[in-house]
Amino acid sequence: MPSNSNHVRQTAALAARQGLGCLALLENPLGTNEDNYLGNGNRLLLDLFGSEVEAVANLDNADELLQASAERLRSAGRRPYVVPIGGSNALGALGYVRAGLELAEQMHGTGEDFAAVVLASGSAGTHSGLALALEHARPGSRVVGVTVSRPEAAQRPKVEGLLQRTAELLGVQVPAGMQVELWDQCFAPRYGEPNAATLAAIRLLAEQEGVLLDPVYTGKAFAGLLDGLARGAFPGTGPLLFLHTGGAPALFAYYPWALGA
Repeated sequence: MPSNSNHVRQTAALAARQGLGCLALLENPLGTNEDNYLGNGNRLLLDLFGSEVEAVANLDNADELLQASAERLRSAGRRPYVVPIGGSNALGALGYVRAGLELAEQMHGTGEDFAAVVLASGSAGTHSGLALALEHARPGSRVVGVTVSRPEAAQRPKVEGLLQRTAELLGVQVPAGMQVELWDQCFAPRYGEPNAATLAAIRLLAEQEGVLLDPVYTGKAFAGLLDGLARGAFPGTGPLLFLHTGGAPALFAYYPWALGA
């Protein structure tokens, strides 16, 4: 994962809590030598959690790299459990299936219907799990995934494939007619690099609500929400629900060079 991966940091924290070792494969997608990016934010927390870090040139063939690292660990007498990028396999997506069912219960209890749920769509576990649960529990619920790393054409098969595998794991069918909605206006220039709209969204929410977004995921997703509002892409009278998936530690890795400070 990138040097400032939120998911790797959370996995490392859980491993520390359970007394387990953690080996993290990290890439530097920006190719930067900035000290903050390489040693602050989530990367600093990995060291505090006692994780072992292995730098890789890229994660284009992540599954192969993970399996090779696991085999080295087995050869050394250890018993590795491989966690995919973002935890995004069918098993990992079950966490957001549960979140989607809980959200559906809350909506039923309050009588509130949202015009849309807006979230970041990256490795696809969050998007696939939540969308599958809501479509089963409240058919027709609109879930908008704002892509954070790739165009819609490349993201769609990731989301739809994981939807299918998650449904198979649960022993259910993907609901007929279910629509996967993806917006890719805000992912550029690339994964891990914030654009002007992302930086503006981060500053806006911080100044007006005291809520912190991160430069990689939630900042781009909220920029997409704001763009959708400006385009009139949320018809109806219901409120919007923005799914904030965390990531504030990454702000310290991007300050000041990439946050316009």
